[in-house]
Amino acid sequence: MKVKWTPLALAELQKTTRYISKEFGKTAKSKFINEVSSITQMIGREPFAGKIEPSLEKRAKTYRSFVVSRLNKIIYFIDDNHIEIADFWALRQNPDKLTNRI
Repeated sequence: MKVKWTPLALAELQKTTRYISKEFGKTAKSKFINEVSSITQMIGREPFAGKIEPSLEKRAKTYRSFVVSRLNKIIYFIDDNHIEIADFWALRQNPDKLTNRI
C-alpha cells in the first residue's frame, strides 16, 4: 500500500533530522533516516501492525503508531487506497498536545 506524508509530519521529520545531524553528526542522522525508512516500508506492507494510538481513540479514523528511536512516533491512519502519516511526534511533549494537533 502506498504511504503518504502530510505536510505537518514531513516538516516534523525534517526538523528532527536536522537536529540529530547538528547535535550527533552525520552517522547518527543516517542511522535515524534508515530506521524511519524501514518503519515506513513495513507500514506499507503491514498497515495494521502499528498499535492503536490511545490518545486518538475517540476519533472517527483509527490512528496507529510506531515508536522510532525511543524518542519519536510515526502516527498514521489507513485510508481507502493509501496510508497517511499524519504526524511525526516527539515523545517528550505533553500527549494532550497531540489531540489538539491532529
